[in-house]
Amino acid sequence: MDVRNNPWIMPFVIFLCFSLKPHVSLGADTISANSSLSGDQTLRISDGNLALFNESKILIWSTNLSSSSSRSVEAVLGNDGNLVLRDGSNPSLSPLWQSFDFPADTWLPGAKVGLSKINNRNTRLISWKSKDNPAPGLFSLELDPNQSQYLIFWKRSIQYWTSGEWNGQIFSLVPEMRLNYIYNFSYVSNDNESYFTYSMYNSTVISRFVMDDGGQIQQQTWSASTNAWFLFWSQPKTQCEVYAYCGAFWKL
Repeated sequence: MDVRNNPWIMPFVIFLCFSLKPHVSLGADTISANSSLSGDQTLRISDGNLALFNESKILIWSTNLSSSSSRSVEAVLGNDGNLVLRDGSNPSLSPLWQSFDFPADTWLPGAKVGLSKINNRNTRLISWKSKDNPAPGLFSLELDPNQSQYLIFWKRSIQYWTSGEWNGQIFSLVPEMRLNYIYNFSYVSNDNESYFTYSMYNSTVISRFVMDDGGQIQQQTWSASTNAWFLFWSQPKTQCEVYAYCGAFWKL
């Protein structure tokens, strides 16, 4: 398998260390479903691309951009958790590549989850296979291409949950958002793309959305007092509303 073009290698050895607490959130150390990191790995910029080499100096992943060796390229990990590959001679230009375009199971503030109308690329959240296995799982959260709402699918084929339409403040079927006091959601739709993004009212608050391996979308906030993630809300509310989770007792 050619892992260089596999988007599931994106979470490799990126540790999101919020507030200098290395145990807050650990990025996956697996670069694809069948290729994990071990031993002496090297991540470097090669011919205008961010590239990962194993201990034998064999290329196992690259951003695979059309590049020129004469271009000055640099990789920068921002305070927002976005790893950006950009033109070092003109950093104000759009990124050549960014990890926010490949969110895996986690949606961070400032990232987009939605659809590109130019290349039909769907930026979705895909659950891990299990809590200890970051390979692609059964569940995905993605934007409805026809309406301003989110859908959750089982095996990307069977829809079992919808957020309801966005009314400018909340999703109609997520009443917990009425209690929100930490983030600001916004919806953008134009000729090029449709997506949701969000920001934090208080930049010191650490929060994320996770497509859980149990089939629920969860909003989690970091608790400094307990050094753990606090579950703010999750949907569907009960596990038996998740497709096939309770077998014959599953229901919509």
